[in-house]
Amino acid sequence: MKEMQGSWVLQNDQQSQIESILYPILTTGKVTRSDQQKLLSFMLSNPQLQPEEMKKINRVFDCLRQGGYTVVD
Repeated sequence: MKEMQGSWVLQNDQQSQIESILYPILTTGKVTRSDQQKLLSFMLSNPQLQPEEMKKINRVFDCLRQGGYTVVD
């Protein structure tokens, strides 16, 4: 049971981290180069992301490619 609890805490921590990166992007429609780097770094350093987290990150990158978000420096 402890292993499951540790995994749950890790998942909540990851979710909290990703939400802290995504929230400003989703609420303002603006993405900084730093935000892009943080998202990419987060994806690469957390290969076992939950599917829902991956969907959110991919949605941001898809929207960036389509011009839906403004990139600011």
